[in-house]
This record gives sequence, C-alpha cells and structure tokens, in this order.
Amino acid sequence: MSKTSVALTGIITPEAFAGLLDDLSASIKAGTVCLQKASEYITLKTSGNMEFELEAGSKKGKQKLSISVKWEEPCEVVPMEAIKITSVEPEVPVEQERCKLAEPVQQSPVEIPGLGEVKSLEQVLEEAPKPLEGGATDSAGKPPKKK
Repeated sequence: MSKTSVALTGIITPEAFAGLLDDLSASIKAGTVCLQKASEYITLKTSGNMEFELEAGSKKGKQKLSISVKWEEPCEVVPMEAIKITSVEPEVPVEQERCKLAEPVQQSPVEIPGLGEVKSLEQVLEEAPKPLEGGATDSAGKPPKKK
C-alpha cells in the first residue's frame, strides 16, 4: 500500500474535541475510520489488536495529551470451505477459462513480406552455434584466432 496521510489540526473547545473523540471511538467500533479535510481523506480499516500509546505532560503552563494508535492492515480471511486439497484437478468453469494466460498461437516459422522468414525461438536456439568443449566460439561457431 502506498503511504498516504491526512493531518487534522485546529483550535476548538474541549466539548468540540470530545465530540471528535466520540466520532473516532464510534468509527473504530464500526471497523472503519475515515478522516477528511476538504477534498483530502484517508480511510483506515481496523482489525485485530491495536497498539496504543497515551502520553501526558505539563511544562511552563502548557499541558499536552498525545494519543497514538497503530494496527496492521486487515488481511482477507479465506473461509475453510473455500480451501481444498486433493490429487484430482477440478473442472474449470467456462468463466474462469477466459482468465487463463494465452498459449502461444503459432510455433512454426511464418513468411512476412519484405522481412523474410520469421523463426520461432526454438528454431533460433537449435540453429545457434554450439560452443566447443572448454572454449569460446565466434559468431560463426569457430574458436577465436590466437594472437
């Protein structure tokens, strides 16, 4: 998943902030938290256990409360009925048949006007020069000349 964030900041009354916390609490209970600021938004799906940190402090007349909550993205749980282990291949429904990777349509060489014969990869590999045992070859398949 790509990294996305939305920051909500501002100055509000304690009552209004408590309302934001109520909304956050209800969203977490519902399993989806969506934060929005103008046209920017992020939607988080809650799952499993949550790691949290509450930190409070006071310094020179200013008080601070920090709340941090983390959790892993939910993973899709596959129902056990959908899992099957067998030695027999199932019949593939026609709808799934379309999703298979296409097999190469043509394996034999074809003649293209102006280009001549186009060879299959297998033919090119068969016709390629074979190296001699223990040595390199040039483009004609012969060992290179010694200098």
